[in-house]
Amino acid sequence: MMPDHRKITISAFIIAFIIAALALCGQVYDGFSLTIKTKGRIACKNIAPCVFSLGDVFPGNWDRVLVFDVKADQEEIDQAVSHHLDKPHFQRLIVFMHGSNVVHTLTEPEGVEHTIPATVLFDRVPQTHNHQIVQHDWNFVMVKGAPNCEGCTTLSRIIPGEVVE
Repeated sequence: MMPDHRKITISAFIIAFIIAALALCGQVYDGFSLTIKTKGRIACKNIAPCVFSLGDVFPGNWDRVLVFDVKADQEEIDQAVSHHLDKPHFQRLIVFMHGSNVVHTLTEPEGVEHTIPATVLFDRVPQTHNHQIVQHDWNFVMVKGAPNCEGCTTLSRIIPGEVVE
């Protein structure tokens, strides 16, 4: 039979492991860029070039995502989503919308003067003031790097009818 202090130690270790695993799962879900990088590659099924939509990566009932950069002010956010959402400090705000309803929000760190290398950036997506609007079914090709950010990942929108090689 095991001593009580050993049982307590093993139990504490198991509980700590479970909490750490749950925290990691939460980070993967809540990490916008990390989720795109990991689930995007899975959606591509190792086919090059890697083409997918955000609907493949973030399943659910939404039709567009609004990505507000750190320069977006409170008025721009409220006007774009037709609701009041608190502006995060030094983070970009990601808002999943369905019609005029907010479905889910995420925040993610954003460099003020320089882009954080882990960030996913969007190319060929319309920019409105300090935010971009990405539609659920738009296809993107994933490319490593971005202007002024070697460690970033860029999702370049594929225009309908465009051939990607």
